[in-house]
Amino acid sequence: MRTRNGPRKIDRHAYLVSLDELDRLILCADYSGGWTVPRVPVDSGSDFEDAATSFLAEHFGIRDPRYGSTYAVHQTQSGECWEFDNPSISHVFTVRITLEESHSLQLISPAHMPWGIEEVKSCYAEVYPAGIILLASGYLEG
Repeated sequence: MRTRNGPRKIDRHAYLVSLDELDRLILCADYSGGWTVPRVPVDSGSDFEDAATSFLAEHFGIRDPRYGSTYAVHQTQSGECWEFDNPSISHVFTVRITLEESHSLQLISPAHMPWGIEEVKSCYAEVYPAGIILLASGYLEG
């Protein structure tokens, strides 16, 4: 895909669905007044899981993340995604965290809050991307 200025950049990022031992999803307040999960930019040519692992260590102090078996990939073509002018590729990882790690995330910022899955489901319109709710509830409810 090309533009007048050369090849189009592909936006690459990973979403982290962090679930603690009480099966609560860690959500972060976003700039629009809603809630989201951590979003990690991934450089071209970098591995998505490596970028997610580095982010967890650097920003949350989680050095040896325990990734769940549920994993998702979403890819858009140019013009398909209202959020970006560029095509995008997203990888979504489930990460199991301890109660201590959950508490530490809350101490980092009051914008990081644990939500029970029923609470998240009832606030469907406030959580971005909405598919995160389906992924997390499917993971927890099997």
